Amino acid sequence: MEASVCLAPDEDSLIEGVSDPVLLVLGLSVTFLLGLATLLCRNEQRIHPEHQEQVRVVREQLQLSEPRPQYYSDMSCPVCLQQALLPVETNCGHLFCGPCIVAYWRYGTWLGSISCPICRQTVTLLFPLFRDTGGAQVEPALILRDIHDYNRRFSGQPRSVRLLFIFRWVRRTHTHTHLTHLTQTHTHLTQTHTHTHLTHLTQTHTHLTQTHTHLTQTHTHLTQTHTHLTQTHTHLTQTHTHLTQTHTHLTQTHTHTHTHTLTSVFSLSFSLDEAQMMSFKQGRFLH
Repeated sequence: MEASVCLAPDEDSLIEGVSDPVLLVLGLSVTFLLGLATLLCRNEQRIHPEHQEQVRVVREQLQLSEPRPQYYSDMSCPVCLQQALLPVETNCGHLFCGPCIVAYWRYGTWLGSISCPICRQTVTLLFPLFRDTGGAQVEPALILRDIHDYNRRFSGQPRSVRLLFIFRWVRRTHTHTHLTHLTQTHTHLTQTHTHTHLTHLTQTHTHLTQTHTHLTQTHTHLTQTHTHLTQTHTHLTQTHTHLTQTHTHLTQTHTHTHTHTLTSVFSLSFSLDEAQMMSFKQGRFLH
């Protein structure tokens, strides 16, 4: 009984030995692979025999790492003779307004590729030099859509080459943004360095001015001190001269006094000697 219950699901399946869930998963996988192969085959566009050589040249140019030639020196459009609005560069190296080149294609040869208005070379690729910022402006998005439509129709590029083109365009835009940021940063650093340098010079000048004022005051004080010392030296010199004169006068006075004293002593001694002699003579006479 249990064996008959276990074999019942296998008897109800579409293929004996394979369950229905496995068949369902297998069918979905095959359907997905077929759809993916169909999508990839659709992306490979057929190229008109007249344009095969041009497409080959364009593919070689895209695969090379060398930049495209540029024959413009400013951002002016040769169609409207104004500053290029939403600039677009062609594969031949000329610059146009996005609306101008799209209108030239839309109202000219809509079913075929256009020729460059400058060099008359067949335009197979358009390179937008702007980005859709996703703001309120609708025109950039429309121009980008038309450019992608033109490139999809007339470039004959497979998916890998289109991805390479998108990558180069994003890299070029990023490089331009990076250069703009570096320029702004360099300008800011230059201004900051100039301001810092000027502030430092101003502080240094103020410090030197204060130092010069302090040195001037010190020099004035030293000059006054030197004048005071000179006056003191002059006073001491005069005092020394006066003391010298006083000493000379005292010496003279002492010499005169000493001479007078000696004279007096000698006179007194001589007087005493004479008195003694007189007394001695008188005594002898009395005897």
